[in-house]
Amino acid sequence: MSFEELVTNLCDAVFCTAYRQNNKLKLYFERPTDNSVMLFNFRNIIPDSYKHDLTFGVMDDYDGLIYEYTDPTDDSRINIYLPDKGAKNPKEVKSVGVRNKWQAHFNAYRIWNKLRFQRKSITFDAAPESELLVLRDRIAVADYRNGIHQSGEVVQQEGLILTLSHDVDF
Repeated sequence: MSFEELVTNLCDAVFCTAYRQNNKLKLYFERPTDNSVMLFNFRNIIPDSYKHDLTFGVMDDYDGLIYEYTDPTDDSRINIYLPDKGAKNPKEVKSVGVRNKWQAHFNAYRIWNKLRFQRKSITFDAAPESELLVLRDRIAVADYRNGIHQSGEVVQQEGLILTLSHDVDF
């Protein structure tokens, strides 16, 4: 096992994501944030690359989760079944470094809730400034699902007359 794989496994146990920046290994703790790091709109989304998917049900048709962790008393592997043992197509996760019942339950429920509640998926090609983002950073994306959406900026204002960066279709 390489050093990076070891760090990744350790980070998975404590809700972090490891990334390399300027030849330094850094950790990003996954927590709720109030503000987005970057806004993506017509200026930094490559034209005709925006794709929006909305899914119903659980991702990849998983109807449950089997989370396996190590019991610290006898080093046996213990399974947590979510929502119960009756799942026909559960996602199986074998944890590394998790040796605490409460930590295992927190990890299992985080994974299960991500499977259950992740509904939206947006894919697009972005301008080079997107390379400033770190994996799992929160971003804001302008919604282009309806065909009548228009973006732009106000270039000039004279009283009630606005000059815009793009033509507006009425």
